[in-house]
Amino acid sequence: MRSAEGVLPTSHDLVSDNQGRLWVATMGFGLFCYDHNRDLALSINAINPDIQRWVTRVYAAADGRLWLGTYDGLECINIHDERYPNERYLKRTIVYDIKADAEQRLWLATSAGLFQMSQQGDTLLRFTTQQGMPSQSVSALQIDHDGIVWATSNRGLSRVDPKSGHIVNFYSGDGLQGNEFCKNASMSDHQGRLWFGGSNGVTFFQPNEVRSGNHPWHVRLLGMTLNGQEVSSLTRSGNQFVTEQPMFMTERVELDFEDNAFSLFFGTEELNCPETMQFEYSLNSQPWQRLPVGVNSVSFSNLASGKYLFEVRAVNNQRDSTVCSLAIDIRPQWYQTWWARVLFVAVALLFLVLVVLTILSHYRSKNERMLAEKQEAMHDAQTRFFIDLTHEIRTPLMLILSPVRQLIAADKEPLRLNSYLTIQRNANRILRLMEQMIDLRKADKGVLKLHFSECNVIDMLGNVYADFLETARLKQIDFTFEHEGLDQLALWVDANYFDKIVINLISNALKYTQSGGRVLLRVCVLDALWAQIDVIDNGPGIAESEQERIFERFYRSSNATEANIQGSGIGLDLTRTLVERHHGRIQLTSSTVQPSGSTFSVILPLGNSHLSEVEKNEVQPAASLVNAEVQPAATVSQRVASKTKYHILIADDEPEMLAYLQRELSPDFHVRTCTNGEEALYLLQREKFTLVISDVMMPKLDGVALCRKLRQNIHLNHLPVILLTANTEEQSIIRGIDSGADEYMVKPVSIEVLRSRVYNLIRTREMLYNNYVGRQLEEDKLIKLHEKTPDEQLMERVMRVINTELANPDLTVEMLADRVGLSRVHLNRKLKELTNQTVRDFIRNVRLRQAALLLSQGNVPVSRVAEMVGYANPGNFTSAFQALYGVCPKDYRGEKELKQNVTCADS
Repeated sequence: MRSAEGVLPTSHDLVSDNQGRLWVATMGFGLFCYDHNRDLALSINAINPDIQRWVTRVYAAADGRLWLGTYDGLECINIHDERYPNERYLKRTIVYDIKADAEQRLWLATSAGLFQMSQQGDTLLRFTTQQGMPSQSVSALQIDHDGIVWATSNRGLSRVDPKSGHIVNFYSGDGLQGNEFCKNASMSDHQGRLWFGGSNGVTFFQPNEVRSGNHPWHVRLLGMTLNGQEVSSLTRSGNQFVTEQPMFMTERVELDFEDNAFSLFFGTEELNCPETMQFEYSLNSQPWQRLPVGVNSVSFSNLASGKYLFEVRAVNNQRDSTVCSLAIDIRPQWYQTWWARVLFVAVALLFLVLVVLTILSHYRSKNERMLAEKQEAMHDAQTRFFIDLTHEIRTPLMLILSPVRQLIAADKEPLRLNSYLTIQRNANRILRLMEQMIDLRKADKGVLKLHFSECNVIDMLGNVYADFLETARLKQIDFTFEHEGLDQLALWVDANYFDKIVINLISNALKYTQSGGRVLLRVCVLDALWAQIDVIDNGPGIAESEQERIFERFYRSSNATEANIQGSGIGLDLTRTLVERHHGRIQLTSSTVQPSGSTFSVILPLGNSHLSEVEKNEVQPAASLVNAEVQPAATVSQRVASKTKYHILIADDEPEMLAYLQRELSPDFHVRTCTNGEEALYLLQREKFTLVISDVMMPKLDGVALCRKLRQNIHLNHLPVILLTANTEEQSIIRGIDSGADEYMVKPVSIEVLRSRVYNLIRTREMLYNNYVGRQLEEDKLIKLHEKTPDEQLMERVMRVINTELANPDLTVEMLADRVGLSRVHLNRKLKELTNQTVRDFIRNVRLRQAALLLSQGNVPVSRVAEMVGYANPGNFTSAFQALYGVCPKDYRGEKELKQNVTCADS
């Protein structure tokens, strides 16, 4: 066989497959196949160029695959396919030899160690120097009749047991021709002998006749160095000798605490096979640590004081070795000695006894009055701390709640939405806790003023009940409301605080009731003087010993602590305070035995004879906001295009709050910021702004003072002002409104609500201005415009097109701009200036106003009116009409007809 270049290649290995074909491996010319039946020779690389050309070894497997050892890994070729597809393994590794064991597993001698692989190409085992091989490169291998693998290298011969993974190495001192063997130079004869070729000849042997030596090695210490100096019988450590004998006879050494770094040297009494000898050592019976071949010393540094036992043994070809031991005693420093520790403990105990006696003497000198005053002062300090903290928390709480509301509105992915709702729910819990602390503080200071009015508590309790239905459903609790046929029950209460009484009681009942339990809200009239509201649950109940203290501030029952139920211990204290301020009383009935449960009863007086004239105040009850924490934030229905013409100035001394407001409002407005009132006033006097947002508490000039100065300035008093504050005190709110602020918002403020307030204030100012100059009276322009100014000519063209295409549902902003003769951007800008409306809103409002005229003039069906004003879908027409006029088209017509009938009747 010759190569394609006509050169006779050098055969490196050849093998015959089960079809009698001869496969020849060459170095540099690839793989050849010779079929002597057809006298045909083929170059496999000419058919599949991907096969490596530098082939070291060939192995024909029984399943018809050919395994090639190459200079770039292992290749597997399917010789039954005439295209000879190949797969490559162990890239960038030289494979010198390939053998298969009785289980048809492949064994590979490579430059990266000894590998065991399955026929599927999975690497099962790898043997390198870390596993005990004498060299990383394996030259050749053979497998004996017992399945033992024999592998040669450039540093000796290894015996590998595949079952246990144990490796025994043999060297020239054991009878080999030398330590270096040739690549791929091995064979097994018919008698089972193994032959290996090396640089100094051939080594052959019968595997079952090779035995490891069984004579034990005798290990002993050879020396010790301390601080770089060799230790002898005259060496001192501290003020004592290290040892009194030579090191090979020493069994114990004693060192000072400063001499905790030293080295030990050891060896064997037998001096043969030093190149194969390895030592293992252990300190204080820890796992044995093996040292590299030829290393017979170990060093220690920074050992702590104490007693150590050093052990060392020799390892060579499974021979047993004696263990040499050395006891090492490192003396402690003086303060680590036993007598120093005893002294320290005695002094500490004496000091502790003196402290305890002093404390006991101090407490014995106090009477019950002083103890009560201290407890009251402690509660007052706790409350005052929390109140002060609430004002600091409100600003960062706004920075949490506002982005979370936006995320809830924008992201509907269920998993993330649950996370957002969890954040919102817990933030609202913090907000409620702060409000409760403020109410408690007001009550403690005597400034909690209630303003009573006659309210239908059935409706109020029904609203609270409806707010908690979703929470009860999520916990699978049967929550019911009973009022014994009472549709109305008039009680004189403060609507703003009465809700909090019921909310706290229901919230606690749902919190402590397990899934599948029951909670009942019940109201009844006891007699002519009293009404009673009960909140009943079948939870675990409250122990009788704890019922006396359950209304104390910061006290929590044991079942709440054991069940890891969150709470602050102030809800029931606030509830009792509010009930008493309502001239009522609260009672608890509870049982911890089956059937367990608790009943909180609130008893309130009927009528208003118990109230003073100052307490009576006819006000409407506030809406319940109890369950806001489980409802997703409302979304803003519509926003104008970003970067409007409006310029807003924001003043706040909190950098993070300032950055947040600027980031959130910048897409809608041109935003300038400053850090105090003086800087804000300076900017307002020199630049033109549309609106001002200011924090109340600022250095130099606060928000209230800034608002007063703006209202006193004839050039700036038209600007809308929004004040933001963390102070919820009523006097503070009145002070801010009296200063002339248009809005006074308490933190945390929803950014969407703030944005809506900003838009409303700006629109209100613009509508007042446009009404004053007569720019929003487009009703007169529905048919034609009489004035011929350029702007009115434009409006005339716009109205002509709209009136002509009024019934066309396909009338768009682009069509209107094209018919008028302006670009869409230019037309939108002009209409915004003239009517304060976008083109789309202007077209919609013209359609709806024309629809209102049609509805008020005759009995045209609503669906026909929708078609006449360009609405193809009556449902869309109804929604748009109701959004503009507040009633649906049918009701609007009814109101018009009713007014007309009333007018006719009057005439």
